[in-house]
Amino acid sequence: MTALPAPRPAEDDEGAALFRDAGCAACHVPILAGAGGRAVRAFTDLLLHDLGPGLAGGFPEGAASPGEWRTPPLWGLGASMRRGDRLLHDARAATIDEAVRWHGGEAEEARARFLALAPGQAARLLAYLEGL
Repeated sequence: MTALPAPRPAEDDEGAALFRDAGCAACHVPILAGAGGRAVRAFTDLLLHDLGPGLAGGFPEGAASPGEWRTPPLWGLGASMRRGDRLLHDARAATIDEAVRWHGGEAEEARARFLALAPGQAARLLAYLEGL
């Protein structure tokens, strides 16, 4: 597995700008430094974030509170959606749009920016995410 390259997202400068400007990249960091300084396009910061009471699991896990979740990598998100996988810790979201709408807490501002996008911009951002 370590010899396999990470999936390469489709190049979409406008989608990437919408992702960044909406605030998604604050937690879903597009590029992390890997071993030897190699760029890893993981779309995560690997940190815990409080996503609010709507996503709280109702029980703590280790040192994390019930509302804290580790930012999942988004690489391969499109392939996952094409397989019919569901999203979020409890698979409650059937679509990327639905998963974004569940974000609260520290991600509330990013969710609000996403919801404020014009329909064409939102579609472009979702298409960008499906290309990861």
